[in-house]
Amino acid sequence: MAETPEILDELREIKTDIHLIKQYLFDPDRFLTKEEEKRLEESLEEIKQRKTVSLQEIEKQLKI
Repeated sequence: MAETPEILDELREIKTDIHLIKQYLFDPDRFLTKEEEKRLEESLEEIKQRKTVSLQEIEKQLKI
C-alpha cells in the first residue's frame, strides 16, 4: 500500500489541472450569435430614438 500516497498526490495534481483547464475553456454563452448581435443593435437604436417605454412607465400605466 505504499503506492496510496503517490496515487493521492497524483489525484490532487490532476484535480488542480482540471480546475485550471476549466478556467480557460471556451464558454459559448460569453459571445453573441449573429442574430443576438443584430437584436441588440436594434434595441440600442430604439433606445437612442426613444421608441422604448421604461418599466416604471409601464407599471404606472398598469397601476402596479
